[in-house]
Amino acid sequence: MIKDLSKKAKESASVIYCKRCERVRAPAGYVNETEESLATILAKALCGGKCKVKVILFDDKSATVNLTYNVNGDDVTFKKVVALKMEHQICISCYRKSSGYYEAIVQLRGDPFRVEKMKLKFEKFIGSRSGFISKIENEDFGTDIYVSDKFLAKAFFGFYKLAPKVSYTLYSVKNGKRIYRNTYHLLLE
Repeated sequence: MIKDLSKKAKESASVIYCKRCERVRAPAGYVNETEESLATILAKALCGGKCKVKVILFDDKSATVNLTYNVNGDDVTFKKVVALKMEHQICISCYRKSSGYYEAIVQLRGDPFRVEKMKLKFEKFIGSRSGFISKIENEDFGTDIYVSDKFLAKAFFGFYKLAPKVSYTLYSVKNGKRIYRNTYHLLLE
């Protein structure tokens, strides 16, 4: 039975890394490389998710894993060495960062001290939620912050119970759907 299951499982698997942030591509998107994330990737690649994988050892060329199949209510576990092919790509987040992508502009205006304080709060909020800031422009009357995700910008204002003025600019049309960029204008006095 173990020989049949071992033959059923593939002999090799591809692991895709982002060459900038070095996260690995799992079924749910790019994640940090851990034993659990590697086990999830290998389970999908080796047995289509029909087995459980525990990684024992791995390097850039191979992995030693325990594969566990459930056969008629009983768990059958065996050890297997699989060849790994490391592929390097750029994840969507790193691509967007490098291209200056943004969905919203946050305009902070008013007292320079309060603008700077709010800018620091905003940067911390966005950074702690996997967003990024494409660029910051210091204007005559304040600061413009270009943000990767308009929903994170909106969440920031909700979190601090602020009510900025909001405007929308049509950016493009994709598959018949209009895509807007939001501008949030906050006056700090």
